[in-house]
Amino acid sequence: MIFTEENYNENLTKKVLPFIRLNLEEGYVTGADGTRVHYGYVSTPAPKAAIVISHGFTECMPKYYEMIYYFYNAGYSVYMVEHRGHGYSDRRVKDMSMVTVDDFSDYVSDLDIFIREVVAKKEAFRPLYLFGHSMGGAIAAMYLEKHPDVFKKAVLSSPMIEMLYGDYSNFVVESLFFISKILRWKDKYMPGQGQYTDEYDFESSCALSKARYDYMYGCKVSDEHYRTNGGTYAWGRAGRKASKFIKANASAIKIPVLLCQAGRDTLVSNEAQEEFISKLENGTLKKYPEAKHEIFNASDETLKTYYADVLDFWD
Repeated sequence: MIFTEENYNENLTKKVLPFIRLNLEEGYVTGADGTRVHYGYVSTPAPKAAIVISHGFTECMPKYYEMIYYFYNAGYSVYMVEHRGHGYSDRRVKDMSMVTVDDFSDYVSDLDIFIREVVAKKEAFRPLYLFGHSMGGAIAAMYLEKHPDVFKKAVLSSPMIEMLYGDYSNFVVESLFFISKILRWKDKYMPGQGQYTDEYDFESSCALSKARYDYMYGCKVSDEHYRTNGGTYAWGRAGRKASKFIKANASAIKIPVLLCQAGRDTLVSNEAQEEFISKLENGTLKKYPEAKHEIFNASDETLKTYYADVLDFWD
């Protein structure tokens, strides 16, 4: 049963958080360059499969506790990393608000190490499924293209196949990234990006569920590790490069993929998602017209349909 807006706080307090405290195992793997990447998992003795979650830009593990709870209760073990520069994983900068990376292949490499060193060892020969949201959807797509034989199924939720840049034209964006590279702007915030503040702004957020927004707002206020807030020029250039790679190599993905699209998305391109899924051998597109970017933080009606679609696809 999916929690409604009305009973979310009660269920979070009495069910989800106690479940996480009792069952979540945590640890670290070390990336190829020495970066320590934080992970967590909940495992059941005889799961249908193991699901690996790849989270979005500026996100962290607590944002997915509700989803982990649903997947576990549906019969799956669930594994998740906090991508480098997020949550309790290592950062290369002192600014806890800043998200920076030179290449998305670093994220993909970290994920692969986690899968090989933790997930595969614990799950033996059980099937593995991949879930990726937004930036994590881009990482997931790249992973599937580079490692086509690891996962049996994948769900990409509002995946960042291509970013949107508001009113900036493609020419302006390309010019800005070109200039930033010439000027060696690396760990420097892009326009519109900046340090975390505790400003409360549900109305312009990516969520339609106020209860879920409030929960994550509280997580950020109480723990500086969850205050990632803005991307650098290095991250922006890396994201643009990743988009080109993903679109060029889509046909390498042979497994069944469910792409969940938010009708009111203002952060990533729905057109690019549709182009991407059309190139897949076994791709399915599901649209949620009323949802903002975070479909898993939508209205009660959308959430019920969304989780039914995802769990039906897993089964």
